[in-house]
Amino acid sequence: MSVTTPVVSVIIPAFNAAAFISKALDSVLEQSIRDIEVIVVDDASTDSTVDVVRAYVAKDGRVRLLSNAHNSGPAYSRNQAIKAASGVWLAILDADDWYAPDRLEQLLQVAEVSHADFIADDLWRIEKDQTIPYGRLFPAGYPQKPWAILTVDEYLLRNPVGENNTFGLLKPLLKRDYLLSRGFSYDETLRLGEDFFLYLEMLAAGATAVIVPEAYYYYLSRVDSLTQVRSKEDIARMLQGLERVLRSPHVLHNSALLACLQVRRKYVAHYQLPVVGIIEALKRKEITTSLMLLFTNPHVFIMLSKRLFRRLRARV
Repeated sequence: MSVTTPVVSVIIPAFNAAAFISKALDSVLEQSIRDIEVIVVDDASTDSTVDVVRAYVAKDGRVRLLSNAHNSGPAYSRNQAIKAASGVWLAILDADDWYAPDRLEQLLQVAEVSHADFIADDLWRIEKDQTIPYGRLFPAGYPQKPWAILTVDEYLLRNPVGENNTFGLLKPLLKRDYLLSRGFSYDETLRLGEDFFLYLEMLAAGATAVIVPEAYYYYLSRVDSLTQVRSKEDIARMLQGLERVLRSPHVLHNSALLACLQVRRKYVAHYQLPVVGIIEALKRKEITTSLMLLFTNPHVFIMLSKRLFRRLRARV
């Protein structure tokens, strides 16, 4: 295959990533397959991210840099990269994560024999400033080797509401022609859950999704994310995204899927929105307001306590 038609286009959205994007780029450029392109989309960074990436562009012709005029979020950045990509496959990589050296080769081999439109591996979870993983995404023994089909029902089962360790974290390879021919893209109104919705829509539409048990992706996991809750606007947009999916034909004709998404919508409205309000009040040092919100939403306190307990238990 010629250089102008790479096998894989690796997409890296970046915002203020100067301190760590080199590790991500090196992990891609050192892959065991060479026929790739790397598209970095700078999302109006205010640090030296652009300078770092330009240095890579200058020394390796496989690297390209796109720049957003305004900070527009990862969904918009990924869509811009998809429009510019020419690879047979699209590979997702966050700017603070990295690949194992043979990740793309291993996944492409399975994709060929399984005729996949979507293929993903397990991932190693690593704390910030650490080098040794503390865990993985997939439960032990899942899936069975050498690979398994991921159905929409299984995907939702592996995305329980109220959990961070979900399949929404997957970083798959996506067949570009499949995406473009069916008009799939990331929902640019979202800055939270955009991955979850794209994968859900693909699976509901019948995409052949394959997962392998090996972990070739290193995911920087922020275990303190309880204090990094998004804004009310982000949660409201996620609710709107759920409403759009609930109205899609693929969902309306699947009663089990419809019921599952309705439960998720209730969780977002009755748990995540109050949590955002409580944490925003705490950040403003409005203790009385926070206590009043907890008092009027006692279920939030119970769920927060259970979630914190699960995280502490997972770290022991």
